[in-house]
Amino acid sequence: MNFDDVKDAVVTILQAAEGRFLTAYQICDRIEESVPQLWEQLKNEYPSVHAHTPMGEGTGKKYSPATFVASALNYFGEKKKVADLKQEKFECKGVSFDGIAPGFTGNVVGIWAIQGSNQTTS
Repeated sequence: MNFDDVKDAVVTILQAAEGRFLTAYQICDRIEESVPQLWEQLKNEYPSVHAHTPMGEGTGKKYSPATFVASALNYFGEKKKVADLKQEKFECKGVSFDGIAPGFTGNVVGIWAIQGSNQTTS
């Protein structure tokens, strides 16, 4: 799987957020809802040791679908592949996303938003 495989989905999700920041966990939840075949691909490509915990604390692995999505977003931002993509970070001690506690983050989670013209670039 490569980053461009998730580009359309993550851009659509971030555009729908209308400038509000989302975590990779929240984006993955929305991929699961809106593009279930992509979600299955992500889970198959980056499987958890525990099937009931596909990402976050308790997966038994450092790389999960959320890690892949976060890495893709970092890449899109660094390479200017998504116009107006912004990244920030926040401390996440005590935070969970639909019962998923962040794993292997060092108590910091990235958040992303598309703010501005909402146009993508190639």
